[in-house]
Amino acid sequence: MPATLRVREVVNLVGCYYPQPLSTDQALRMAGLADKADALASSLSGGQKKRLCFALSVVGNPDILFLDEPTAALDIGAQHSFRQQVSDFARLGKTIVMTSHNLEHPRRLPAQRRAEHCTVSSCLPRR
Repeated sequence: MPATLRVREVVNLVGCYYPQPLSTDQALRMAGLADKADALASSLSGGQKKRLCFALSVVGNPDILFLDEPTAALDIGAQHSFRQQVSDFARLGKTIVMTSHNLEHPRRLPAQRRAEHCTVSSCLPRR
């Protein structure tokens, strides 16, 4: 993360690369970083940096979002907040693909369709 950029500036910069991004403010609210928008990105705590990564992943307004162990190293409160943030994004009609060693995390997310205990080989079509 560039040491001289503020959180808002980083999210805005990434959003500029996409044709129909979320607003910077919406991405910051969704990630729970609205109160840190003017802080230097380099000054964020570990959990706040994870939330910044989430803001950067959603600001482009993707239809599908892949998350690999997103709650690893987060405390219980931060895990709950993160699940809420992902749920808010899913309510926009987005698809979330998440890997997790803790099967309770994805089960707590709203889902139309959910593949549980799925391995790569069992998800691939048979030939």
